Amino acid sequence: MTRRCHRVAASLFLVLLVICVSALPGWTQSGARPSGLHFIDVSQGSALLVVDADVSVMIDSGSAGAAEAVLAAITAHGLTSIDLWVHTHFDADHVGGFTRALAGVDGVAGSEDDLRVWELWDRGLSELPDTEVVAAYVSASGGLRRAVAAGERWQRGGITVTVVAGPDEAPVENSRGLALRVQVGKISVMVQGDLPAAALSAVAVDPVDVLWAAHHGALDGTSPDLLMALDPEQVVVSAGFGNAYCHPHPLVLSWLHDRRVWLMGAAGVAPTELCDGIVDHLAAEHVLVGGDLWISADEDAGAISDLPGGSWDSARW
Repeated sequence: MTRRCHRVAASLFLVLLVICVSALPGWTQSGARPSGLHFIDVSQGSALLVVDADVSVMIDSGSAGAAEAVLAAITAHGLTSIDLWVHTHFDADHVGGFTRALAGVDGVAGSEDDLRVWELWDRGLSELPDTEVVAAYVSASGGLRRAVAAGERWQRGGITVTVVAGPDEAPVENSRGLALRVQVGKISVMVQGDLPAAALSAVAVDPVDVLWAAHHGALDGTSPDLLMALDPEQVVVSAGFGNAYCHPHPLVLSWLHDRRVWLMGAAGVAPTELCDGIVDHLAAEHVLVGGDLWISADEDAGAISDLPGGSWDSARW
């Protein structure tokens, strides 16, 4: 078989190895809300729901078109409010879904099912991108939002959120963002948003169980030195299938060769794409995920499991 044929066959094989996670958790049947990390499939964007009993934290909100997926995840956990919502920065694919999500499932602001947010953090309103979604965010957040910086800490129940880097007066929005360390139950996760690896490497960081890869797996978001410092057992890459940005970068996948990687989506999977193929850079521990991803904090660090009640499929290789 020629090298090209081999790559095409491998691409098709990977497409078939998509792991689907269903939309409805089973905690309502058992009466116990699970504890863990719910990475929401918002295509080319970022959104993470952290839950522990009755405590909830949202990080980013995807693009404007992702609000329905965000609301579906929140509703699936039986939540009607969010204790803390943090936006790492103001790119549209990280903040765009917020305003729509506030209006609840019916999409009507001011109705009974509006989503209540008790605390709202961001990097501050200096040098804002001139976009409709950012203007809508500022208008909707009113006096609720608060700018935070490195050293800020929030703790409730079994969830602790610490700002470990940012914001910075940088010329580009990605570099102005926040980096967070989140602890829930037995697991910890590093959240970089789109913050470059160099910015996080400049501060002292401790190892974590899970790394949410910065900038959707782009080359500037990860480095060998940062991986050595954080030493994550698992890495989650939030990117859209066939995205035009060619995320994640093949070299980043090579650096992650010996680690469990959950790819929420990727460019370069199909042989007809314009982006460089990633097939040759994937390892046995790299998994393409179709749908949302749940990482449980109720088990040993790094475990992937069903939610109570068994209505979600496990994300296992």
